Amino acid sequence: MALSKTMKRKVDVENRSFNDDWTEKYAFIMPTFRNASPVCLICSETVAVAKEYNLRRHHNTKHSNFKVSYPEQSEARQRKIATLKSAYSRASGIITRTLTDQERVTCASLQAAWALCRHNRPFTESEVLKECIITVLEELASDKSMDRIIASVKQVPLSASTNARRVHVLAEQVQKAVIDGVKEAKYFSLAIDESTDNTDISQLCVFVRYFDGKEFREELLALLPLEDNTTADIIFGKLEDFF
Repeated sequence: MALSKTMKRKVDVENRSFNDDWTEKYAFIMPTFRNASPVCLICSETVAVAKEYNLRRHHNTKHSNFKVSYPEQSEARQRKIATLKSAYSRASGIITRTLTDQERVTCASLQAAWALCRHNRPFTESEVLKECIITVLEELASDKSMDRIIASVKQVPLSASTNARRVHVLAEQVQKAVIDGVKEAKYFSLAIDESTDNTDISQLCVFVRYFDGKEFREELLALLPLEDNTTADIIFGKLEDFF
């Protein structure tokens, strides 16, 4: 516990903001939106933490020929970086815009699916949830301003099949975020356990612990089905296939 706090303070003391010099040195840029991560102008990949070591490692590992073609502090490098920045700006379309009604509806559907999962509720209850929300809003509505909100709620897709698709998307995003964090970590450790799901299929629970540049994190990395007897060879094979 004390070690975690000490390391967190040590990292926080370092320069956590993006240094503009890193753009020319490592071809990275920091987007302006909230909670953004540094983006490589060459391959468009991101790194989890805005730390010079992470950017330098990515650049030297994946783009080692860049400094050969475009030596540091040369005019050729400056022109190339300017071209990459311009291309990134056009591709990303850095224009702030408000969410459309359809995007808000989709976001609401994802939030509802996420809430049902957190409370371990069946997706078949989602339509009941929607009916409850509409009923409450109609009772609270005292003027016409609520009519648009009620109409938007009615448009939110909350069928069982829709929620199943939503949760699949959420699960993929959560797992990708964990995997990206592990890839950026210098070291990580694994812990495994066995559990049984509601269909009586044994599941290998894989937990990972790593340092993300700010603090130690412990996350569920994967659930791997165990169809056969649980032996050391089978467990090792499952982990080997996953990685």
